Amino acid sequence: MKKYAAIILSAGYSSRMGEFKPVMDLHGQTAINRVINTFKEANIDNIYVVSGHNDDLIKNIVDAKVVHNKYFDKGMLESVKTGVSQLSEDIDAFFILPVDIPCINSYTLKTIIHEYEKRNYIVIHPTFSNIKGHPPFISTSISKKILSYNESGGLKNLLSFYKDRSKNIQVADRGILLDMDNKEDYKVILDYISYFPYPDELECKEIMRICNVNEKTKLHMEYVAKLARVIALKLNENGCNININLTYTGALLHDIKKGEKQHAKQGAVTISKLGYPCLYEVIKSHMDISEIEKIGEREIIYICDKLIKEAQMIDINERHKSSINRYKNCEDAVSNINKRFDNAKKIKNMIEEIIGCQIEKLQIKG
Repeated sequence: MKKYAAIILSAGYSSRMGEFKPVMDLHGQTAINRVINTFKEANIDNIYVVSGHNDDLIKNIVDAKVVHNKYFDKGMLESVKTGVSQLSEDIDAFFILPVDIPCINSYTLKTIIHEYEKRNYIVIHPTFSNIKGHPPFISTSISKKILSYNESGGLKNLLSFYKDRSKNIQVADRGILLDMDNKEDYKVILDYISYFPYPDELECKEIMRICNVNEKTKLHMEYVAKLARVIALKLNENGCNININLTYTGALLHDIKKGEKQHAKQGAVTISKLGYPCLYEVIKSHMDISEIEKIGEREIIYICDKLIKEAQMIDINERHKSSINRYKNCEDAVSNINKRFDNAKKIKNMIEEIIGCQIEKLQIKG
């Protein structure tokens, strides 16, 4: 079984930020510990933190091996070399990640490893919307080259020599591009993390691109998501505890595999493989739902999908009648349609009882 490692570069002064980046708070976690925990979630046990400035502070707050780079003021390549020099001979490949890129999804790391194990690449880079990001995954077969390299351009330039044995893989993880060089970047990252573990809107659009969703389906999903968010907010105003991010992103991606057989289940599986298993249940159940005891995120998405035809609100009884007419010669289909619309009507009534008005009277914004 192959062994892998992670080298976290945490040696700089953080001069542009004005605060020491490794210990900055990211919604209850320091940046350095968030990165370490992400690697652990991806089953990476060999984690090396390369320190420099504030070495003692780093050692006191992390659960990983800390290696001090006494030449940290000479540039990042020296920190890379310090980390690589610590790798044991049984390590097959390693990630390199600066601590100020703290939002990587652990599923991205697992995806990279899975791709590496198909073929022994020298380096694999993740990409988001065709833009290369972090962390690169590097074979230890070039460790000696890294340790002896002293040319300009640093590690990036060295890795460019191995293009014929490199691989870029697309992921639905915008975190691979987000660094925090300054306070504005930090605010962006705090906002981004507030969506976690759900994809943000840009990630949802990238998932649509990866899955080749047509414009008609995109428009439908967007309108379902807008209505779902309005309903969720209205329910919360009336004492419910609906997760807005789960509701909105689940609705925005519910038809991601529209046109395929069992598209709800296939969509749920696809979204999970792209790093968002948190959406599995709401996407899987958007066509068929059972055991309706209370209103939650999946019930909201279910009814919104029935109330929006393409990009227009439609009367649920008219939608039911239209579906029956289409499949009137198929007894099983008619039975399923009746069951779905009975559930839809039940959910609609439950929601309207809570919010005190008909769903059709709600204003969809944006």
